[in-house]
Amino acid sequence: MAAGFPTRKTIASVDRAARLLFVVAAAPDGITAKAIARRLEVNLSTTYHLLHTLTQRGLLVRLSQSRGYGIGYGAMDLHNALTRQLSVTPEIVDLVRKVHDQSQAAACFAVFRDGRIVIAHVVDSLAHPLPEPLDVGFSDAPHSTAFGKVMLAHMLERDRAALLNNRRLARVTVRTVCDRSALEAQLAAVRADGIAVEFEEFQPDLACLAAPVRRSGGVVGAIAIGTRPGALRRRRAEIEHVVRRAAAQASLVLTNLDELGRLA
Repeated sequence: MAAGFPTRKTIASVDRAARLLFVVAAAPDGITAKAIARRLEVNLSTTYHLLHTLTQRGLLVRLSQSRGYGIGYGAMDLHNALTRQLSVTPEIVDLVRKVHDQSQAAACFAVFRDGRIVIAHVVDSLAHPLPEPLDVGFSDAPHSTAFGKVMLAHMLERDRAALLNNRRLARVTVRTVCDRSALEAQLAAVRADGIAVEFEEFQPDLACLAAPVRRSGGVVGAIAIGTRPGALRRRRAEIEHVVRRAAAQASLVLTNLDELGRLA
C-alpha cells in the first residue's frame, strides 16, 4: 500500500483489469482470451468485457485470431508520462548510455519520488548486467546502495530519518553498514567527496559507485554504476571520472529545463 493512503478494499473489476494488462505484457507475442481467462481464473465472458474496454482505451490491441491480444500503443502515453515525471529526458537517457559504454558497467539514474529514492532508468547489457532486483522502480535499502548513500547524504537530517523510518537499518549483506552513527559518518564523507562507493553492501560480488545530480542547486538524483568489486578497484579512477562527468552534465540538463520553464 502506498504511503499516505489509508488501507481500504480494492475494486475487483479494476484489479482484474490491471492484472490482465500484466498478463498480456508478459506474453512474448500476443495471448488469446481463453489463455487470459485461465490465468486470471475468471470466466470468458468477463474476460471479453475487460478486453473490449481496454482495447477501446488503446491500452490493448487485437492481433490476428491466433495471436489474440497485445499491449496497445496507448501504453506509450503512460510510459512517456512516467519518464517525464521521473525527469528521464532524452538527454539523461543518452548520458546513462554513455556511462554504461565508457565504464563497461551497468548504469542507472535514480531520483527522489514521493519521499523515496527510486531507480528511474537503467542501461545494462548481457556483458554488464545490473543484477536483480535493481531495476526501474526499485527503492529498498538505500543505506546499502551507492546511489542511495549519495542521495541520503544530501537530505535534511529529519527527512533522512523519516525515509529510514527511525528504526534499525536492515542488514542486507554481512558488509552492510547498519549502525546509525557509522552511516552518518559515511554520509558526511560522501558529502565531502561528492562520490559514494560501496563494496558488497547490497549484494555479494557487486560494487557500486555514484555521484549526485543537482537541479537548481539541490541534489535531486544520482548517476551510478554497478560492477564486480575487482573491476571497480582496478579501474576506480577511470570509472569515477566517467560518473562524475555524467552527473555534472545531467545536472546542467535538468537546471536548463528549469530555466526554460521560467522563460516559457
